[in-house]
Amino acid sequence: VAYVYPYMRSTLKPVKMTASQLADHSSMEDRTRWVYKYAEDDGTLTGKEKGTAYHRFFEIMDIGAFSGLSDPGKITETAKKMIEAYAADGMLTEEQHKTVVPEKITEYVLSEIGQRMISAYLSGTLKREAQFVMGRDDADGERRLIQGIIDAYFEEDGEMVIVDYKTDKNKTDDELINTYREQLEAYSDAVEAATGLKVKEKVIYSVDKGRPVRF
Repeated sequence: VAYVYPYMRSTLKPVKMTASQLADHSSMEDRTRWVYKYAEDDGTLTGKEKGTAYHRFFEIMDIGAFSGLSDPGKITETAKKMIEAYAADGMLTEEQHKTVVPEKITEYVLSEIGQRMISAYLSGTLKREAQFVMGRDDADGERRLIQGIIDAYFEEDGEMVIVDYKTDKNKTDDELINTYREQLEAYSDAVEAATGLKVKEKVIYSVDKGRPVRF
């Protein structure tokens, strides 16, 4: 009788994972189905590089510069000058400079979540690019070490809000939520452990849609 190792599934799963890998595979049964998380190549940067360009801008963006601005034209002009200045200073590559569209930043600034993040920045509660490492049980109840970087989170009325930027194209709200649910759940666990406060809202900001998708 051939011996079958009873824990073979566990040998297929890494002991340590990044939070993004949680989005790559929605379950172990579905581990061969790769999820393309970024916009498709448009001839300037690859899809993943385009996503990285927007993440980089949101990371270094002087969000306070948009405080009090409500005119789309003025916001777009402010964003354009900011992008150009970051490129001149070497904070953005030339390809990233060409990829980040000022009008897309205007959509973000004027969005409900953008306005809330500006308020959080002004009050000193906005955190960006927060790194974490934590132990977390997977769907099979096995402990895994998860590491990642949370795009942004902030305190609001004694509770926490998590924001994750995505550049996927042509996805419905439900598709975005289903793709990234486990990743944001890991972020939620990390923020609650670090702050001791409940996460009341998990938000995907869709650059393609120009608006937040929340669950």
